[in-house]
Amino acid sequence: MQALCLSLVIAPLLWTGCSATTLYYRPLRQSYYKPARDAACNLSLVESIPENLTYPNSTAPKHLSTYAAYRFLVGSAVTELKVASLYWSLRGQDIMQNPGNLAAEGEELLAALVKRSQQLPVRIVNNIGGLAFNHSDLQLLARQPKVSIAWLNVTGLLGSGVQHAKLMLADGQHGYVGSSNIDWRSLTQISPAPLTPPRWSRDIDAIVSAILSARSYVHVAVMDYEAELSDGHSHSYWGNIDNALRTAAFNGVKVRFLLSYWKHSNKFNELFLKSLTVLNTSSTFIEGKFFKVPIYTKEQRSIPYARVNHNKYMVTEDTAVICTSNWQGSYFTYTTGVAASITVLSESVSGFQHQQPQPSIVKQLQDVFWRDWTSEYAHDRVPKM
Repeated sequence: MQALCLSLVIAPLLWTGCSATTLYYRPLRQSYYKPARDAACNLSLVESIPENLTYPNSTAPKHLSTYAAYRFLVGSAVTELKVASLYWSLRGQDIMQNPGNLAAEGEELLAALVKRSQQLPVRIVNNIGGLAFNHSDLQLLARQPKVSIAWLNVTGLLGSGVQHAKLMLADGQHGYVGSSNIDWRSLTQISPAPLTPPRWSRDIDAIVSAILSARSYVHVAVMDYEAELSDGHSHSYWGNIDNALRTAAFNGVKVRFLLSYWKHSNKFNELFLKSLTVLNTSSTFIEGKFFKVPIYTKEQRSIPYARVNHNKYMVTEDTAVICTSNWQGSYFTYTTGVAASITVLSESVSGFQHQQPQPSIVKQLQDVFWRDWTSEYAHDRVPKM
């Protein structure tokens, strides 16, 4: 029997019935909206697949949508909802003219939040400043008597950075953590030490530890990758992850790196990935690919900052780390973020009963990586836009 240990330090993660920082895994049963009451903890991988992005293989893994996870949390809350966000943009009109039904899921989620906020307290922590359109949704919510909003000034605390964590918690027992912003595009178009709470690990430490502990392979899927630290004024090499990946490769571990590519990609992403893959020789294994979400319609092309693989995760033979931070030095140094580090244990845990032979979260994420790595959307060379 396999057990799974989750150390909170997901593709995103939905959990139900959990309140401790060390949890044991039992897969969700058939209904995602009625988690088993006798379960100590349920974990479920969730993801957003952009419109028209299809996988012809009928056995390709499919998971609960991020939208469905958000709606479940909003609908299941009894005493309170808590949300941590970078910005809000759930209404199509704030992004583009004549959005039609493109933002339907985001607008439905906002309406559900407004309705629930009339029944129970909703507490929101949002990044201060930045994107102007985030105020529209929050101004609507702020007019509800049970809503309180706190604006976090990370730059004021650390000298640089933003509040980049994405969390939703219901009653302190059910929650979501992942890379998806509170943005309708994240639902349909987008696939720091001083602030680390006591007894929690830093997200960067969890990543480096998982890489260096790997025995067989390290698979990475991220939106951005820069081994650089910048505070807006100066730049320096930041090798925490970069050095760990190189060390793993020289220790015989196979490294596969799936980097997102879209029209807003930074040229340095490509260069840093090439600096890793140049080590792919007969004695070391480091392969890299670029994942591009195609644009199929004029309507999709008109949506700003969309059609991108927004993943921030890595997985090994027994561990998955799912982050809210882009893999850049500044995000781990000046920006608040959250990660889930999940390790499958070989031994059973006393009192834990695994009732169904379903794949672990780690196995599910391994399958998601292979689905994307072997798909037509993964390119060996930088694709044309």
